Amino acid sequence: MKELLEQARDRAVTRGVQFMDARYSASDQTGVRVQDNRADELNQMSGSAVGIRVLVDDAWGFASSDVLTADALSASLDAAIAMARGSAERVLDPGVVALVQPVVDTVRVAVERDPRDIELAEKVRLATAYETAGRAAGGDAISNSFVGIVDSWSREIICNTVGTLIEQEKLRTLLFAMYTASDGTTRQRSFEARAAQRGFELVDETSAEDLSVKAARTAVSLLTAKRCPSGRFTVVLDPSGAGVFAHEVLGHNAEADYVFAGTSIIEGKVGERIGSEHVTIVNDATIPRANGSYIYDSEGVPGARIPIIERGVLTGYLHSLESAARLGAVPNGCGRAQDGHSLPQVRMSNTFFAGGEKSFDELIADIDTGMLIEDAGGGYVYPERGTYTVTAGKGRMIRNGELAEPIREITFTGVLLETLQNVEGATKDIELLPNTCGKGGQVVHVTTGGPYVRIRDVVVGGQE
Repeated sequence: MKELLEQARDRAVTRGVQFMDARYSASDQTGVRVQDNRADELNQMSGSAVGIRVLVDDAWGFASSDVLTADALSASLDAAIAMARGSAERVLDPGVVALVQPVVDTVRVAVERDPRDIELAEKVRLATAYETAGRAAGGDAISNSFVGIVDSWSREIICNTVGTLIEQEKLRTLLFAMYTASDGTTRQRSFEARAAQRGFELVDETSAEDLSVKAARTAVSLLTAKRCPSGRFTVVLDPSGAGVFAHEVLGHNAEADYVFAGTSIIEGKVGERIGSEHVTIVNDATIPRANGSYIYDSEGVPGARIPIIERGVLTGYLHSLESAARLGAVPNGCGRAQDGHSLPQVRMSNTFFAGGEKSFDELIADIDTGMLIEDAGGGYVYPERGTYTVTAGKGRMIRNGELAEPIREITFTGVLLETLQNVEGATKDIELLPNTCGKGGQVVHVTTGGPYVRIRDVVVGGQE
């Protein structure tokens, strides 16, 4: 395949392109799911494609194919060049690309137990054992359950006119459990997941107690939890909430394509203090085996540790080759594509709050009335306004510096630049959590997380 990509690159040079890259992607995935004490999904999927991107006459063109022959790649190159030339006269913002040093490298995966060597029947047996243990722990209150084990292998080859030629592999293993509990009038759900760029040893190391049993017991406990009260509170976000905030609320604002488009609230604020001294948020693609890590992004740029905010000061944005050229910055390895059919976009990797200086007890000690927010499930942000909403499944009231009654169905909202200034501290230890992120029709693997983070004057929604 490398030879085919190199041939396409050489042909592009003879066609007078300003820049061209060709990306090959291949993947194999196996998944098993056990639902309500029966194996209801067994799947094995594979796919491959080559995408060719060109910059011609200051305009971009792109074409892809899942036919992996020299003729097919030649046709894709012709189509991409025709697209670029056809749109050149109508392009409002001329295409640009930051030129970087060429890289030639091969990255192979090494794991303790390759999931591809594990029989499908064994994966079903283990998923069934997890599911059964969770049902037993939840008892008659459990109305629905499912547990899954998914493993995936991927290969990417990147070849461009700068001289880069990279082949890299990734292998991930995912376990998840979701249980629904019901008391006849109320239904509550809880989800647990473990994922990393590791082999089947991740399954070996994950007990039912930490996965399915935990999810089932949480779902049952939420049946008797009180609804979240409404008002303004000092809140403490657990690592899931800190991670959703770091990723959804700040991280997307720091993606330089939004900055260039004028739709980020932090546009033009590099070097300014936008948060309290307790705020340090990092995007780090170099964490070994984390769900969102990589050696090179989909443009052949090395992944990096990028402080977005350091002690309250905005230090930079996340860049692809194009966004770096537009903003006069150095590419920092954030151009990611879902597969060969997709164009690279500015994307996050592992985005999280850095740890602080306090213990959890110290963090809540002087809170008269507040709340601990746990199990954040997602959120959304309007980057141009900086307003956001985050939802969470459960929490605890804090009264007189101690954890009090459980609460559920929590929503908190705010304005990014106000919330960052209201961060009052964080615990020393952090927890990183696997996730995925969607943008522009593409889904990539990421990690979120952080420490427990204390924020004052947060608007929380709910019902008494």
